[in-house]
Amino acid sequence: AHGLMARSLSWIINRFAMLLLGGQVRDYTSGFIAARAEVLQAIRLRGDYGEYCIDLLGRATRQGFAVVEVPYICTPRASGESKTGLTLWDYLVKGRQYVLTVWRLARGR
Repeated sequence: AHGLMARSLSWIINRFAMLLLGGQVRDYTSGFIAARAEVLQAIRLRGDYGEYCIDLLGRATRQGFAVVEVPYICTPRASGESKTGLTLWDYLVKGRQYVLTVWRLARGR
């Protein structure tokens, strides 16, 4: 999931999230999170595959928790395949859930 299509769609979803949820977080779709126990006790995880990350980051910033982003490089898989999918359709199906999660958070839910 490291091709131009994946990067482009991730960029679009992240800009959409930043626009609706605020610019405190740059990568809502990373999925790679470390959090203090108090954060996870205050904000229960909800959502499936990737939308949990958008939801957790959106609610954490709304509740005043500090979010620190540490850059990392996600290298291509040595074996197996992405759970996101391989085709544009797969990305659009997952992306729809991401967009709905951002929309729900922006509406205060």
